[in-house]
Amino acid sequence: MIRLAPLSLVLLALVSVLGVVQLWQPQAGPPIWRYLGLIYLAGLLYEWLRVRRVPLTLSAGAQRQLSLGVPETLDLMLHNADLRPRMIEYALELPPEVDLVSGQGRAQVEAGGEQTLHATVLGQSLGNFALLPVPLRVRGNLGLAWWPKRLSVDMALVVIPDARRVSLAPSSRHPSGTVQSAAGHAVEIYQQRDYQPGDALRAINWKATARNQKLITRVYSEETRPSIFIVLDIGRTSFTRIQGLAQFGHYVNLAATFAGAAIAAGEDVGLIVAAGAPQVLLPPSRGEKAMTQFNRALRQLRPALEETDLMALSLQVDQAAKTRSLIVLCTDLYNNRIEGDLGRALALWSRRHQPLLVGLVGEQVYALSQEAARSDREAYNSLAAAEYCRGLEATGQAARRSGARVVISSPGELNQGVMSEFLRLRAQRRI
Repeated sequence: MIRLAPLSLVLLALVSVLGVVQLWQPQAGPPIWRYLGLIYLAGLLYEWLRVRRVPLTLSAGAQRQLSLGVPETLDLMLHNADLRPRMIEYALELPPEVDLVSGQGRAQVEAGGEQTLHATVLGQSLGNFALLPVPLRVRGNLGLAWWPKRLSVDMALVVIPDARRVSLAPSSRHPSGTVQSAAGHAVEIYQQRDYQPGDALRAINWKATARNQKLITRVYSEETRPSIFIVLDIGRTSFTRIQGLAQFGHYVNLAATFAGAAIAAGEDVGLIVAAGAPQVLLPPSRGEKAMTQFNRALRQLRPALEETDLMALSLQVDQAAKTRSLIVLCTDLYNNRIEGDLGRALALWSRRHQPLLVGLVGEQVYALSQEAARSDREAYNSLAAAEYCRGLEATGQAARRSGARVVISSPGELNQGVMSEFLRLRAQRRI
């Protein structure tokens, strides 16, 4: 939409005043206000025709990867092939799956030059999304108005899980450097071979490596090897936003980070995803191939507006877990109470496995529950936040009594909380 510049407002005010004087005093002279009005309209028409032909173009990379839930800077290059500098205003428009944190401003592009337009964006959903045409306003040659213009840009935004680089201490590595067996994890050396990408560092035979002048890996035969199953509830409750991102996004980021660290440490990691009914099942595996399959599966996930059948999910997990496993369940611990299917699922898993429940609470919610109320509205908000926190804690305590481990954390501390609990279980030889 056209926006008049201050000069236009001054001219319009002058024309209006002269017009009123002319109406009050018909004999005051020729109708100057009409001539000024016509000149003003002619100036607007000239600006409109001139701006239509301004050769402005936008360029960017063909593709830009964004990490889910992480604000990132997006740069677009604006080129001006005109013979005079141009002042522009811009405001990016993005697909609904990507939030615009900041992306508007004013810039001057010199004649034959270029200017970088900066924006901060935040991916809210996984997938590929085309960047929408960018709306601009270009100031006219006479400074009367800002004229709208849209520039298309051929760029795709690819939102992927935020897999942060976190390392796990090799759980079965003894300080002396030998590999020890964990509880329920009997191993013996089967053979030795050349190192292959994806082999755990703990399996390298450093003495044989020194003798042969190349990396040599020990291959172990494993009678019973504990696995890790990451189980994601991406049903209706996963749409709940916590600190600007749906719980679904926090679950996916945790799964990507934890799986990456566990696979790098030589663990077998599987994935089960459910929304209404189980949707994805990746059996436990390790190595680079396993990580590739895991990331590919995560990038294809989409939350669903249906209730998750936790009992069907628990049965599938129990059938898929052939040996004692760590089951990391990411779900809404406020809406899924221990008296319902969640409690029955934990009872089933606790017979053979070690469940680990993961719940989220926003930092603002926790802070609000601790604040002293200064008005009726603040009192209501504080009571609601306190009730929410009490509900989470009650579910967590009941889950602990059933034998599960529980991590209830803010999104910023979630990765560290789960990693610490995993290492604690390893140290206690529970898995």
